[in-house]
This record gives sequence, C-alpha cells and structure tokens, in this order.
Amino acid sequence: IGKHGLIIEFIDPDNIRRSATYLPEVPAQE
Repeated sequence: IGKHGLIIEFIDPDNIRRSATYLPEVPAQE
C-alpha cells in the first residue's frame, strides 16, 4: 500500500468479506 492509500473493507450482500485499495494519486494495478 502506498503512502496515500486507503483500505476499504466491507461485507457484501452474500456475507463475503471484501477489501479494496484506493490510491488517489496512483491507479491500482491489480
């Protein structure tokens, strides 16, 4: 995770835990 990254975690409607990385300056390359 870069300096300016956030990790967003949430439970989707199927009760699966998901996470997303948000980098405001650099596009995620995953």
